[in-house]
Amino acid sequence: MALEERPIMNKIITLFDRLIRWVIITATAGMMSVICLQIFCRFILNNALSWPEEAARFLMVWSLFLAAGYALRSREHVGLNFFVDRLPAGLAAGLNILLHLFIIGFLGVMVVGGWQEAMGLMSLKTGALRISRAIPYFIIPTSGVLFMLVSIRLIIEDFEKLRSK
Repeated sequence: MALEERPIMNKIITLFDRLIRWVIITATAGMMSVICLQIFCRFILNNALSWPEEAARFLMVWSLFLAAGYALRSREHVGLNFFVDRLPAGLAAGLNILLHLFIIGFLGVMVVGGWQEAMGLMSLKTGALRISRAIPYFIIPTSGVLFMLVSIRLIIEDFEKLRSK
């Protein structure tokens, strides 16, 4: 049964996609707003604030990591598709499945390492915002889980391509 034929799963995926897109848009808009505030304060009021640069950097990292997962979802990520696109459809789908299994293995290491790093930084504070240093680092395990879910979805799609052949 294809993903399109599973209405509950399709609704969950659509809701999840909208949530991720909303977080990306909000983080990017927040980053731009903070940068504009800093420019206004620095050049118009002649009094620079201490926290906007740090906040913009953290928002940029979060939006970029989440946007990379979002791009992977629609297979718009950077890849070496030159050779894969020239393979027969069944072989290409099988190779994609294998590659996504390797990606999931790597992501597992990334999630565990990112979680350990974030937990190790939990008690330390950032310089300007005075928030836990773990907050910016939590994007590593968060995006790793997102990438895993997307990779599993792509593996399911590729299996469906193999079955339909």
